[in-house]
Amino acid sequence: MWLGHDLAWWGIVIASGSLILMFPVAIVANIVTPKLQNWWAQRSTSTLRARIEKLDMELADYVKNYELMSLTDDYILRGISILGAIGFLLIKFLTLVFGVLLIFSGHLGNSNDKLSFWEMLGPIVLILMIEVLTRLMKKSYFKKLVDYRGPRSPIYREYLSNSLSKLRSKLDKKASL
Repeated sequence: MWLGHDLAWWGIVIASGSLILMFPVAIVANIVTPKLQNWWAQRSTSTLRARIEKLDMELADYVKNYELMSLTDDYILRGISILGAIGFLLIKFLTLVFGVLLIFSGHLGNSNDKLSFWEMLGPIVLILMIEVLTRLMKKSYFKKLVDYRGPRSPIYREYLSNSLSKLRSKLDKKASL
């Protein structure tokens, strides 16, 4: 039977599964959040009006204060952000592999079957330090890119305009009832 019977095996399986599913779940969350906010705003007329006003102000601010970039520039910046995300994921994966190899190399040199806490602490601290550094680098990298691209993107402005027209049509339907 291939299933393990101890808690350590199940801990590794659950941790590996959660790490693998973390990326697709984050993508789904980013796609669903604006739609969920619009749906939540449709519950009453006052929240729907407040949501429309908020999106109107955001779009007006973008049009007034930021020059619209071309679609080519937008796609180039989007490609750069995708390459950056792939790079950071690669760094995290290699760090994890490197840490596991460090732990197992310490295990191979040990005559005992079990590693002590102190023998495992070094690779774990190294993994955590690299994880923290990559998170800080990623946060600053993507913050600058999103802050620059977001208000100038023609795709995002079109998305805002479409959302506003849908919400206004829902408001008109509610008002006519």
